[in-house]
Amino acid sequence: MKLIKLSTNPMDYTSFLINRSIAVPLIVVITMNLLKKSKSFNRFILVLFSSTSFLSLLALGGIYFHVTKYMNWNFAFDFIYFFLLNIVAYLYLIGVNVMENKEGTS
Repeated sequence: MKLIKLSTNPMDYTSFLINRSIAVPLIVVITMNLLKKSKSFNRFILVLFSSTSFLSLLALGGIYFHVTKYMNWNFAFDFIYFFLLNIVAYLYLIGVNVMENKEGTS
């Protein structure tokens, strides 16, 4: 617990929570809906990278406005994290669709 540094400005903390608890999940859900409707592989890749880029820009906005600070972390890690987050969410979407189809045919 000694390594945790609490923010002294409640607005910074609030904006961080809004970003991580509302904005990121909402963008990932919207991305999953768009990926599900993608008819071509090119559109799939475009939506995936657009979402990853937008989430990364939100993270950069947090850095720019001094809401967050990179410590043993950098922008490339953020980009990889958001890319993998979208991929894992898509894999879960596929899994849910498979389970839904199996349940309906049983």
